[in-house]
Amino acid sequence: MFKFLFIFFLFFTFAKADIKGAGATFVYKAVKELAIDYKDKFGKKVDFTPIGSSGGIKELKRGDVNFAISEIKGNCENCEFSQFAKGNVAVIYNVKDVKYLNLNGKILAEIYLGKIEFWDDEKIKILNQDENLPHEKINIFHRYDGSGTTLAFSEFLSANDKKFAEILGSGFSLNFKVGIGKKGSYIIAQSVRDTPFSIGYTGESYAVNLKSANLVVNDEILTIENKKYPITNKSYFVYKKDGEKLDEILKFIEFIRENGEVLDKYSLSF
Repeated sequence: MFKFLFIFFLFFTFAKADIKGAGATFVYKAVKELAIDYKDKFGKKVDFTPIGSSGGIKELKRGDVNFAISEIKGNCENCEFSQFAKGNVAVIYNVKDVKYLNLNGKILAEIYLGKIEFWDDEKIKILNQDENLPHEKINIFHRYDGSGTTLAFSEFLSANDKKFAEILGSGFSLNFKVGIGKKGSYIIAQSVRDTPFSIGYTGESYAVNLKSANLVVNDEILTIENKKYPITNKSYFVYKKDGEKLDEILKFIEFIRENGEVLDKYSLSF
């Protein structure tokens, strides 16, 4: 009975929406706030469900939503892809008493291949000589759903490690051999926060109050705030060119572009 009422509630909630969307978890916080502001100004309700880029495109193609937000460009016939938000992908970790952690692409690749298993591995220690790294097994988290965040992360790893490129490559969904798969940026962040000695990757806005690793590129240590930070993600606002409620969708897009300060608040930009 409870399950039936819950499903009915979800249906009723979406039925009241003027436009419905689904897709990237990477931008969900910003889109949620923008939707509230849009309703306050125009009295129009926008519902957005953060189910991942692949899921958003699938729902748009099925006609279940009016728009998608996706880091995937293409694979949608008769669709318009309007550039939306971009931002950094944070490498987050939970190691007590390690305030600053430096990693590079090759070390990250070897962690996600299972070659580096402990936090005090010599390769990690070389980049972190001032930190007391524990002899504890690295608990790895990764996305299992189709995710542009995984694409950006895996492209960086593949570019820095030939073995990673050969074994896993880059893509929206990878067949990781180690670690625990989770769905969505928020769940990854939550899992790392709640699991000692863990590591994961997520959108920068989800890394607030968590520790983010610095990335070493060409002997330069880059914090996530650095303009040269190498793992970035971009998304697209996707809608059918002849779809329903096109005027309302375009109006919402224009509203977003006029309110870029909301994106700034969540470490995103156009």
